Parts: sequence; C-alpha cells; structure tokens
Amino acid sequence: MQSESLDTRRNNFDFLRLFLALLVVIEHSHVVIGRIADEPLFRFSLGQAGFGSLAVDGFFVISGFLIVQSWCRSRTGWDYFRKRIFRIYPAFIAATLVLALVICPLGADRQARVFAPIQFAKIAFHSAILAPYVCRHVFTISHNGMPMPMAGAIDLSMWTISYEFLCYIMVALLGVLGILRRRNLVLVFLGGAIALAFLLDRFPDEATRPHWLGWLTVLEHHWPGPGYFFRWPRFVSFFMAGGAFYLYRQDLPLKTLPALLCLIPMVIGARLPAGWSIILPTCGAYFILWFALNPRIPLHALARHGDFSYGTYLYAWPIQQLFVLWFGIAHSPWLIVAWTIPLVLLAAWLSWHLVEKRFIRLKGQHPQPNPPTIPEPQIALKQ
Repeated sequence: MQSESLDTRRNNFDFLRLFLALLVVIEHSHVVIGRIADEPLFRFSLGQAGFGSLAVDGFFVISGFLIVQSWCRSRTGWDYFRKRIFRIYPAFIAATLVLALVICPLGADRQARVFAPIQFAKIAFHSAILAPYVCRHVFTISHNGMPMPMAGAIDLSMWTISYEFLCYIMVALLGVLGILRRRNLVLVFLGGAIALAFLLDRFPDEATRPHWLGWLTVLEHHWPGPGYFFRWPRFVSFFMAGGAFYLYRQDLPLKTLPALLCLIPMVIGARLPAGWSIILPTCGAYFILWFALNPRIPLHALARHGDFSYGTYLYAWPIQQLFVLWFGIAHSPWLIVAWTIPLVLLAAWLSWHLVEKRFIRLKGQHPQPNPPTIPEPQIALKQ
C-alpha cells in the first residue's frame, strides 16, 4: 500500500467502520424482536456469529492496527492517552446523557418514574467506567402489551466500549514493557489469545469440557482482571491481530490475490465448530486491512464528511427499541432496518458535528517520536 494511506486520510477506514456499524444494526434488528436465529449470517455460521458480532470483530482488528500505530507515533504516554480519551469519552458521555434524559422517558412503562436528579451521580459513574447506562421500567412492554425480548436493555452496544479502552491500556503496557519492540513476543501473545478463544468457543459448556481443560474453568471462575474472562481472548485476538499486522507491515505486503483467497477459508470456517476463532483473526484481518489500505478502492472521500461510525454504534439500539415499542414487534427485521437506519445516521451526524469532531480537534497532531518506537518503512500494496 502507498505510504500516504497511513500518513493521510486517503484510506478506507472510515468507510469500513461505518459499514461495520450498519452490520450491527442488521443483527440487532433481529435481536430486538427475538429472531436472532433467523439472522442470515448467524444461521449460516452455525451460531458462531451474526453480522453484529462479525462487525465487532472487525472493529477490534481496525482498532488494533490504528492504536498500535498511535502508540508508536505518540511522543509520551500522556500524549497517547489524551488522544484516546478525547476520542472515546465525549461521545460516550453525551450518549449516556441522551439515554438518561431522552430515551428512558420515551421508553418508560406508562407512568414509571425513570429519572431523578440524584441519578446524575449514576450517569457520571457509568460514564467514567464506560459502562452501559441501566434503568428499570424501560423497554419492557410494547404498545400491544407483549413483553419485549430484550426488556430493560437500553443500549445493547455500549458494553464493548470498555473492552476497547482496556485494550488501549493493554497496548500501553506492552509498549512500556518493550514487548512491542520485539515482534516475536507479540506473535506469541497473539497465538495464545487465539488458542484460548478457540478453546472457549469449542467447549463453551463447562460440563462437557474434557478433563485436561480444567484449568480453563478455574480461570473463568477466579479471573482477577477486569471484565469477564470468557470475553477477553476473542477481543484480544482480533485487537492484537490488527496490531501485529501494523508491526509486520513491511514484511507482509497486502496483495489482492491473497486477500481474495482469504475469503475461501473464511467461508469454510463458518461451517466448522469454532472455525472462525482461528480463521477470522488471521485471514479476516488480512482481508480487512487490504480493503482499508488499498488505493484502488477509492472510498476515502467519506472521510471528508466525518466519521459517523461511533455515533451509529452508540445510538442504533435505543432507536430500534423505540421503533419496536411504538410500532409493535410483529414487523420484519428488515423493515426495522429500513426505517431505523435513516434515524440512526441522523443521530450519528449530530454526534459527530456537535460532539466528536470538536474534541478530536483538541487531540492535536504531533510529529513521530525521534527516534521512533517502531521503524516506519514504506508499505507497498501489490495488485
């Protein structure tokens, strides 16, 4: 790929992120009416992942690539975290306020009281730890009196944001420890994450696990780290796959033929138990980054209008919930997609112009450290 794909906005990352965010809308349009089993990709992949889960995996690949790049180009640790905080927190805080002050009253059961001034402390706490805002008596009964499948879930997407930010912290720790300077150690770390993700996907039920996996059950029950242990291997495998591709970018030229051939094992892996746990962080990551950095796929113009992926991701679920609450749950999920996407994109546009881009300007752009943490050779994309 040409060096300007990374050094300028002439890449397809913004398009890809928005496309992935819209895939989440498709899956959640099935989830919101309790028909996830009918979601096409979920059915084809034997329940391994639907469009939304696949999209989240893609988000983590892209984030891993760009965040490792950000660490390598940041002058100091504070410079790195300042940029990450300005990108994640403002829109998240704004979305939490909208949920508490607008969405909850609109989605509350009849006359249920869903807000009091004391809840500003709750909003502050949830925002600080990047946790989804929770409120009872919201989105429980649709207009025709039928229980909603995801009762009380105000924003089903927000829970992944804390894992995203924790991955930012992980990159900083790996950088401080010097592991990012030793790419072979990064590969070992990545391989371990993929292996753990495969074992957890292949043997999700403790009762049916072979005895030699008893240590895995112990880890699940006594995990001392943040979040839930069973979620970490998958997230880390995709995030560090993107990071490893950045570190090895001079040795792994992205070519069109291998990228297209990667689609074959991806399709085959969908039909194998836990097949995607191994295929997607490798072949899938290669395909995503080839698409994002290919100068012959001219979709970079979207970046001129803004990055609407984060707002789409944050606001889609509550908008879909409101649609089902007001218009019933008997509609086709594709009808929900068609009706809600324009509203979701409007919310994303407002989020970008009113909140996100204002704080992104505060991030500032600093020159690459001298000497650089990681060498910055040019990258060649061959057709």
